[in-house]
Amino acid sequence: MDGSAVAFDMIHGLLVALGDEDPVVRYNAVQALAKMRGSAVTPDVINGLLATLDDESKDVRL
Repeated sequence: MDGSAVAFDMIHGLLVALGDEDPVVRYNAVQALAKMRGSAVTPDVINGLLATLDDESKDVRL
C-alpha cells in the first residue's frame, strides 16, 4: 500500500468517525481533520468539518 492509499484510508476513517455516537470519538476526528493541509483537504473533509458545526456536543463543534 503506497502513501496515498494510506492517507486516503486514514482520511476516510476520520470522516466515518465524525458520525460516531461517542462525542469523544467525534471530537478527536474533528481535531485530526482540522490539522489537515494541502491536498488532504478535499471537499469531503471540508464538508465533514462544516457538518460538525451543528453537532449536539459543544465540544465537537469547531
